[in-house]
Amino acid sequence: MSLSDHTTESPKHRPGSSASFTGRRWITEMAVLVLSALLIVFAVKLWIVEPLVVTATSMYPTLQEGERIVVDKLAYTSDGPEVGDIVVLIDPEGGGRRLVKRVVASGGQRLGNVDGILAIDAQQTEMAVAPDLPGPNLEYLNYPLELSSDELFVVGDNSAHSRDSRAFGPVRRTAVIGRVTAVYWPPESARTIERTSWSD
Repeated sequence: MSLSDHTTESPKHRPGSSASFTGRRWITEMAVLVLSALLIVFAVKLWIVEPLVVTATSMYPTLQEGERIVVDKLAYTSDGPEVGDIVVLIDPEGGGRRLVKRVVASGGQRLGNVDGILAIDAQQTEMAVAPDLPGPNLEYLNYPLELSSDELFVVGDNSAHSRDSRAFGPVRRTAVIGRVTAVYWPPESARTIERTSWSD
């Protein structure tokens, strides 16, 4: 038997096989990168900040319909909303809608009706007890009304045309999703949102 009978032929190198492997690896790495980025965005939106579009005029002129706002979901991890904050909350009347309103009173404060005008801690405001909205009379809350420690009274800045706590009553702090901190769109209207009390 000749020596050649015991030799094995070395495998032939396939042209392009290395490039094909490199291409598949690149696709896999990009897929992992994109998936990771999407998970980060989802986590940020779920737990930290969330962009929302203003879809009504109840917060005019502070917020314009169509503007995009930033909601800080970590704003109240230690302390609850303060009077003057603009907050996003779950509509207490159902439907899963999100409302944007301003906190005008919080736990321990008293609200009253002075000739159809809302009063807070005996100080008369410029807000009517019942907003001028179509439908049945919204003035059904029993005044004077004292808020419990976990309750908030929220009203739209465009108070004459806002369905808010004057209609559906005080809301629980747990209904608040977060605090509106900025407007980011359109770019020419970008601005931060500061705390402003109704009495300022």
